[in-house]
Amino acid sequence: MLELNSILDFCFLFIKIISAILSLVMILGIILIVRKVHKEMTIPIREVLEEARDLGELPKNEISEKWKNINDKLNASDESSHREAVLEADEFLNKVLKTAKFSGENLNERLKTVRSDQLEFKEDIDWADNLKNKISSDENFKISPEEAKRAVYIFERALKEMGIL
Repeated sequence: MLELNSILDFCFLFIKIISAILSLVMILGIILIVRKVHKEMTIPIREVLEEARDLGELPKNEISEKWKNINDKLNASDESSHREAVLEADEFLNKVLKTAKFSGENLNERLKTVRSDQLEFKEDIDWADNLKNKISSDENFKISPEEAKRAVYIFERALKEMGIL
């Protein structure tokens, strides 16, 4: 009987050791998977947009032409051109964030999914987007040339930070 107990004790000890080793291997595997997933989720916006540009989703000539058109409207003397410049700059930044795979129906929603380490000036962009919302919802809303220039400058700064301009 004593011999049977010592054999069973040895078997249980062996099973415990094997279980501990397997548990450690599984924990290490989980840690490695989490690190890999986190790394893939934190790909800088610039890299995603460079890939999109390489795939033809954001052609450089269209970007340059679009931004030149926005600046021309911004430098015009009439308020309607200033309004259009803000609307188009907002729309362009929204398109870029959509291309970078940020979820949301509009710029405001997409900005909520952008982490602060991915894009600076989120509060400024939010201000400019709110100005765009006022312009688009109220045809009588008056915008000064300074407000229009500030909004377009904010959009431009974000686009430069992402490597688009």
